[in-house]
Amino acid sequence: MPTNYPTAGEDMAVTLSNSNYPEFSRAYAEDLRESWPDIWRAGGNIRGNEAYELWGAAKEGSESEAVIEWIKEREAWAARHFEDGAQFKQDLSPNLSNVAGIVAQIKWGVIGTLGESQMRSTLDELKTKLENRSAVEARPYPNEHAARLEDPAKYDSFARVNNAFGDGIDAIYGIKDGISELQAIRFDKELFTIQEAKQWLEDHDFTPILFEPAIEENFKMDKRHIKEVYENEDSYVIVFAKPDHVEEVPAPEAAPMVSSMEEEYKAAPGELAEGDLVRWISNERYVYGRVLLIESNGEITADSGFTILGTPENPVALISIYDLNPETGEYEEREPPLRVVHSFNTVEKVQEESRSNKRSYEQRAFDTRAEVTGRTIRGYASVFNSLSEDLGGFREVIAPGAFSDVLNDDVRALYNHSPDYLLARTSSGTLQIGQDERGLWYEFEAPNTSYANDIIELMKRGDLKESSFGFIVGKDSWRMKDGQPFRTIEKVASLLDVSPVVYPAYPAATSGLRSAEPQAEATQVEEKVEENNIRFFINRLINLTKDDF
Repeated sequence: MPTNYPTAGEDMAVTLSNSNYPEFSRAYAEDLRESWPDIWRAGGNIRGNEAYELWGAAKEGSESEAVIEWIKEREAWAARHFEDGAQFKQDLSPNLSNVAGIVAQIKWGVIGTLGESQMRSTLDELKTKLENRSAVEARPYPNEHAARLEDPAKYDSFARVNNAFGDGIDAIYGIKDGISELQAIRFDKELFTIQEAKQWLEDHDFTPILFEPAIEENFKMDKRHIKEVYENEDSYVIVFAKPDHVEEVPAPEAAPMVSSMEEEYKAAPGELAEGDLVRWISNERYVYGRVLLIESNGEITADSGFTILGTPENPVALISIYDLNPETGEYEEREPPLRVVHSFNTVEKVQEESRSNKRSYEQRAFDTRAEVTGRTIRGYASVFNSLSEDLGGFREVIAPGAFSDVLNDDVRALYNHSPDYLLARTSSGTLQIGQDERGLWYEFEAPNTSYANDIIELMKRGDLKESSFGFIVGKDSWRMKDGQPFRTIEKVASLLDVSPVVYPAYPAATSGLRSAEPQAEATQVEEKVEENNIRFFINRLINLTKDDF
């Protein structure tokens, strides 16, 4: 937001050097972002991530309009958020859920009430805790047998003493309130077989609550003897094909029951991508989630602190849990979000149009020019009785009045259907939508954000001019016309978003909140569009009789 900044400085220029709030160390921020992604994600929103990029541009000497406006905005933001992190002045122990204010300040390049030294020391303490917890909790162990004596959840941090009980026998100590006790014992697999490690424990009167053999002796990856590693809010679970220890975790009641005979995991290296919907079996039910992050040469930590090591042969994914919405038949992100970690060989990729037997999210785009006047963007997201292109085996029109029941829905204006680029919303009064004899229209004032400014510029140049909408079908009908199946969308059950889009072609009857912007060459996109629509149409034909035509 613009301010009257600066009010001081020799040249009264809008620069970071004239700010009332000194800059945080850029080098420390860059290392935090690259080396500690779990901490980096703990604070700051979409604008915070944009602020970090604009800060970098300012450091490189950019004086673009976006950078100048951000420097002004930074001044106002810093004034509002200066006290964030004050709770750590009372010797509070940091964790991923209470450092958000400090991380957000760092993304804005702001030194808050703690001062830079204590901001850094607080996050450094958290790094040490995460390192220690990862060393203890990462499963399975690749080079050592592990005997757990105490539950690791009891402790704040951990310490390891190598060869504490002789060559190849290490001790893990749990630390709580400054007091340490033996939490686990590790055995070098090169020096101890499984039986030898167990015998040593028995000879020395140790009774572990859990014994985990090193993974090389316990299974070979291609045989997948470890069937699943997953977690819930309270614990992690490891399921072996021939289990010594199996725990079960309840799944959402709405999830469909499945037979254990269906437990066939398919995700191989390279098969999953960020944004994919996946599922796994827990307590004979499918649990669903969407992939947020993939790591094939390092660790990923879940919200609970549980960590799994990803390898090129078996990458690991950070997944946000999705629960079934019984009203829409769609799987939606859990509120509040819960992020878990899974190895690729424990999950299965889900074709989004088949994830439920109920109505699915679809997108349509129309080659009707959207317009911009000043900062007002308006256009038609849908045009009635406009015959679509070939959607991969059928064509369709949207009937007049199809939106009559959804004009009071909470609709978002997005760019390219991406929730990362929110432009306006009906529930806040910033987006207006309506239906007339031509179709579904929308209008909104573009927000003062960097991406909205970019959209306005692209529209003024004529590079961005088409509109689209995302919806769930309420009622449709099918018939044959000119030898080709023909669909009429008669009623829309739910209107999710309207979007200025780059590509005007119909983007296929696919399900799922996906950006309409292609991620591959145009020919690959077209092939995928045709494949998805043929599948959709075949499934639709199954439910039709000849009389329907």
